[in-house]
Amino acid sequence: MGRANNFARELVKSLQARKSNCSWEIAKPMGDYRECVDAVGEARKRLILVEVELRRYGPVTNIVKIWKWLDKDSKPFAGKKITVIQAFSSFYGREGRPFLRENSEFLGRQLQARFKDRVRYVAIPFDYNPYKKRANVSAAQGGGAMRSAARKLANKIARRTS
Repeated sequence: MGRANNFARELVKSLQARKSNCSWEIAKPMGDYRECVDAVGEARKRLILVEVELRRYGPVTNIVKIWKWLDKDSKPFAGKKITVIQAFSSFYGREGRPFLRENSEFLGRQLQARFKDRVRYVAIPFDYNPYKKRANVSAAQGGGAMRSAARKLANKIARRTS
């Protein structure tokens, strides 16, 4: 399993451990689509879609994916308010990479404006510096720091969605 899946699994585990009116799942495709979001929180009248950006060079594609879902087929979202949370690791704050986050946040605000009363976009920074992928390094390397970052991010998400 890769680094992003490991992180998402820990995040969902931490969110499930909290007392809330949301049930949480990992990597759930919406409707008939093959693409997934990292985590989905579902309550009676609300859906929370979480995308965790660890080191990806194209985080805007996650917002585009959700926009396409909302634009093409509203059945999976019928009658629900949607909160899109995009969590950015510290990778996106370093010199030379903030524009990736800025572009994604811009698109997220446009998504929110396009679907005014149905969609809310929330960008959350979190303090985690994931290792760069290397052939001789396991995806489990830095597991303690990853678990801690996932728990802290779960707390931030819970505060934003309660």
